Amino acid sequence: MSELSIEQPAIVGNGLVVGYQDHTAIGHSDFTIPLGGITAIIGPNGSGKSTLLSAIAGLIEPQSGTILFPAAGGARPRISYVLQSTKVNDTLPVTVREVVTMGRYADAGRFRRLGPDDRKAVDTAMKRTNIESI
Repeated sequence: MSELSIEQPAIVGNGLVVGYQDHTAIGHSDFTIPLGGITAIIGPNGSGKSTLLSAIAGLIEPQSGTILFPAAGGARPRISYVLQSTKVNDTLPVTVREVVTMGRYADAGRFRRLGPDDRKAVDTAMKRTNIESI
């Protein structure tokens, strides 16, 4: 893989249309997500935010258009994605730390235990988002 440059965009969507069967969730859209920054995807419930993230993660195939990853040499990088839920199953209680830790599983690979670098990344993410006391 080529070396990453902040001058390259991380993700570029061109003419993207995403939906489910006969329902279009995201109409023809063009966007660029910069590398090395923070990007907020905002909108009301049902506006396509989760659908867009699912398409970027490769969980949903676009109906048309493309999603490109210039900073990763064009190949889809390994993406960790934690879905929002309004209710966690009461029989499976999880802590905020455990949910944040799930974001490290993609880098861990099969059967590898998370190590000190992973714990540090979780601590950093929680501190950065000001949720370390939750």
